[in-house]
Amino acid sequence: MRKFYYLLLVIATLFSCTTNQNNASQELYKSVFFLNQKNDDLTINEVVQLYKSGDFNIPMENKVFYDLKDKQATWFHFKIDNLNEDKFFSFWGAFLEYGKVYIYYNDTLKEQNELSLKDFKNYESQYRFPTWKLEKTDAPTHVFVKIKDSKRVTSLKLLLFSSTEFIQFTQKDSTIIGFLLAYFLAMLIAIGSLFLVKKQYNLLWYAAYVLIFSFDLITNHGIDLQLNIFSTATEHSIKRLLFQSIGAVSIGMFYISFYPFTKETAYIKKGLKFIVGFYFLCVLIMVSFVLLDNIYIPKFYLWLPQRILMPFVLIAHFILIRKKVIPFYLSIGFILTLLIYLRFLYDNPKLDLSLLHYFILDNSFYLAIAVETGLILFYIISQLVKSEFLAINLQKENLTLRNNFQNNILEVQEQERNKLLGNVHDSFGGYLEALKLRLLNKKENSPDKVQEILDAFYKEYRYLLNSLYAPKINSDNFISNLIEFCNKLNQLTNSNHIKHQFVLKNTKLSQNKCIQLYRVISELTTNAIKHANASEININMFLTSDNKIILEVIDNGKGFDISQTTINSYGLNSIVDRIKSINGYVEIQTEKNKGTKIKISIPNNDE
Repeated sequence: MRKFYYLLLVIATLFSCTTNQNNASQELYKSVFFLNQKNDDLTINEVVQLYKSGDFNIPMENKVFYDLKDKQATWFHFKIDNLNEDKFFSFWGAFLEYGKVYIYYNDTLKEQNELSLKDFKNYESQYRFPTWKLEKTDAPTHVFVKIKDSKRVTSLKLLLFSSTEFIQFTQKDSTIIGFLLAYFLAMLIAIGSLFLVKKQYNLLWYAAYVLIFSFDLITNHGIDLQLNIFSTATEHSIKRLLFQSIGAVSIGMFYISFYPFTKETAYIKKGLKFIVGFYFLCVLIMVSFVLLDNIYIPKFYLWLPQRILMPFVLIAHFILIRKKVIPFYLSIGFILTLLIYLRFLYDNPKLDLSLLHYFILDNSFYLAIAVETGLILFYIISQLVKSEFLAINLQKENLTLRNNFQNNILEVQEQERNKLLGNVHDSFGGYLEALKLRLLNKKENSPDKVQEILDAFYKEYRYLLNSLYAPKINSDNFISNLIEFCNKLNQLTNSNHIKHQFVLKNTKLSQNKCIQLYRVISELTTNAIKHANASEININMFLTSDNKIILEVIDNGKGFDISQTTINSYGLNSIVDRIKSINGYVEIQTEKNKGTKIKISIPNNDE
């Protein structure tokens, strides 16, 4: 993209150094006078007589655009003092509907060819815009020109070149046009390559936009007249408006399908859809013009609403930029294009500007389109690259999370398996060994002793089942499941040593918190009975004023010296991990032979 702008700067510099001021063309308007009447029926002989009688008395003003819309023929005259070499007379603009030139010298009248867009089959100009060759006369020569036009404004930038100057002019003009067409072709190749790689069909809308403006460049510069692309007067009349409407539909569909609209900016997307719909309706109407070969609705009714909608598209982009939906640099291309277009609407350049100035004016709109399309292409590439990097990072993150998840599952499985094995060994191993010894020792092999061992074995078995059992818990049945668990342990121990108080009114806990708290209470209570030999256990859970849930498990067991013993030795490591997973913390208060108090605090939310 940067290379393109450097190349553009180099071409502009070369033109500024090599383009002559061409005083003949700059000063030509000063010798031009209009006939003081408009009349379709005047013959050239009558016009010559009117000149002799002084009726060509309205001087040409120093401005390019004139209002000739739907009026009768306009005549103007200028004099070449000595036509001692062939010269080329031109209108710098490809849309003059009718023009005819007459040469009068030494009482001799010569008629040049007639150029009419309504008679396109016989349209034979010397160049892409109306041009006549004035052959040398070696005498003072009068040039009479008859023109007609039906457009809103008509460009009357007049050029008068010698043969050498005309060749130089056409070479430079062709260079600029060729450069712009090559640029748009390069854009199409780049977009096509992106489409083949990414398979994003919204890129085809953008490719259509670039292609349509390439055709618009050809028609605006009159190249289609030289190539005989269009075959009817209706086609010639609507070709530019048709291409611009199709281009608007294409770029509008690209905006709608490619921009990352948010809920906040969804109304802009709806507005763009309405605008695109209107332009599409205009396209259908103009296609019907071509099919019927009849413009049954004045083009003004299509042209004016389209121009009114253009500022709304610009405003929509400013809002999207402000909301950071699209980057700021895109506004440069949009503003530049709109400002140049508004200048065409409301500014009337002077006739005495240099040729370089007119080269810039004639191609400024397409240079702005080139900048705009270049910025949009840069935006497309940056978005695709960003998406690609995001996809790669997400893939890496997904792989990392999957590996971590698998490792965590294996680690948890291993921990739970070891824990279960430890519980089975600690609980059942001793009883099985005692039962074996009792059965082998015939002297002490009494039924009462065997029954005592089996009862203890069964009790440990029930403890283990209670600690492993996990009911389907949610916020609605959380408290009832805890109460049921405490009652089962009391039944198992044939006592009422487990006291509980759960006060969590109007509190909704996530399922994960319910499960983790249930597991923690189960494990702490079972450990207090089995390992601490506690005869009294109090379980309290309540909500504090600062919106925290407090769980307290207090027992009168044998306790332990926390400074001399690791937490994992008493099976509390898994409890701490569970509480940390729900953003809580564990506080342990214990002394040997003085019981244990474990206080757990967790936030009453899921953030």
